[in-house]
Amino acid sequence: DLVTDGKAAILIEAETGEILYEKNSHEKSAPASMTKIMTLLLTYEALDSGRLSLDDEVLISAKAASMGGTQIFVQEGNSVKVYDLLKGIGIASANDAAVAIAEKIGGTVENFVNMMNERAKELGCNYIATGHYAKTEYSEKYGRWVLKKSNAGKKDQSYVLWNIPKDLIEHVLFPLADFESKDEIRKIARDNNLKVANKPDSEDICFIPDGNYKKFLENNSDIKPKQGNIVNSKGEVLGKHTGLYNYTIGQRKGLGISYKVPLFVLGFNKDRNEVIVGEENELYKKEILVGDINLLLFDEINEPIKVDIKTRYSAKVASGVIENAGDNKLKVIFDEPQRAITPGQSAVFYIDDIVLGGGKILKGMN
Repeated sequence: DLVTDGKAAILIEAETGEILYEKNSHEKSAPASMTKIMTLLLTYEALDSGRLSLDDEVLISAKAASMGGTQIFVQEGNSVKVYDLLKGIGIASANDAAVAIAEKIGGTVENFVNMMNERAKELGCNYIATGHYAKTEYSEKYGRWVLKKSNAGKKDQSYVLWNIPKDLIEHVLFPLADFESKDEIRKIARDNNLKVANKPDSEDICFIPDGNYKKFLENNSDIKPKQGNIVNSKGEVLGKHTGLYNYTIGQRKGLGISYKVPLFVLGFNKDRNEVIVGEENELYKKEILVGDINLLLFDEINEPIKVDIKTRYSAKVASGVIENAGDNKLKVIFDEPQRAITPGQSAVFYIDDIVLGGGKILKGMN
């Protein structure tokens, strides 16, 4: 007997593709996103034209491996056949497999997205609708389509959309843009007898149901607990940690250190496997450097601009100035120092309720 602990599983014979076993105890199958469908379409067209073969090996990049959300769990540096990646997309709607295929066909994800957009236009698909709480409209002031905050207040999701190509803004529809609460959406669902009317909100990492991301990393990657030193900003050893991934910037509890004043996680030294801690005032940064910039409202930043900045999805906006730092980077100078700035998080810039653009936080500076 085959025993599985998940709600869904499938066993396929490698040579013939015959389904030997399948199980699905979900209330309904989750549909693949339109992005996945377009990825499959372009992949099959590449196969038909001979530009791609099912036996072609795809080298998994760091970007693809970091996507997660799949039963395949590809590892950076591995080579995986196109055939196996297609199974991952078709069966599990695998994010990492889709990105790996995209990079194989397009060279980069960005090029592949442009290919998808062009193909969609050829098919007569002028718009894509998504359930994000955000809004688009044409701005006479700026002479272009703009991405804006929705009416949903704390539920607004414009923050997570900063990286979309600017020329796609006018082709995205947000049906939830003018709703102010999730209760309104649930009422519409109930009125239409939809089973999802009372489905709990998706929070945190959606593909880790129990929320234990530490266990997930240990079970599905080569990351394992590795003890190291906890040090202060002077390099003095104050204690031991149980693995860098068990700590977050701003964390106070669970450090296992007795000290004369409360200590907080300030950052990490990966090369030395150290967790760096300090007093709360050391958590505050006046400036940050942001990379991988995607501008939506302007084509370039030539002079300092006054903006509002969000450095986390749930954070309040902070006012400040952004200026060009070269090499697709922006320097952000806050009016007031900000607490627990975390490299890797998105920094998104607003003028009023319009998304100017955003990028990834590289480091905080005093």
